[in-house]
Amino acid sequence: MRCELLCKVGRHSDAAKSLRQLCLEMPKDVDLKLKLAEIEVLLKNINEAKKLIDQVIFDRPNDLQAKELQAVALASEEKWDAALATITL
Repeated sequence: MRCELLCKVGRHSDAAKSLRQLCLEMPKDVDLKLKLAEIEVLLKNINEAKKLIDQVIFDRPNDLQAKELQAVALASEEKWDAALATITL
C-alpha cells in the first residue's frame, strides 16, 4: 500500500493525506481508520486521532490495537489514569 511506503520513508503527512482520501472513498473500512489514527498520533494530531479511535472502538469494541492506540493518545496528553484504565483488563 502506498501509505505504508510513505510511512517507511518518513513522509507521514503525505501518508495521512492519502489515507484520509481512502477513508472518504471507503468510509466503512475500520482498518483504514485505525491506520490513519496511528499516523495522526505520530503527527501529534491527537484530537483527530481520538475521533478515529472512537469510531473504530464503536465498530469493534474489543479491538486491542485500537485500545492500545487510545491509551497512547491519552498518555500523549498526560492523562495517565485514563490511559491506564483503557488498557487494564
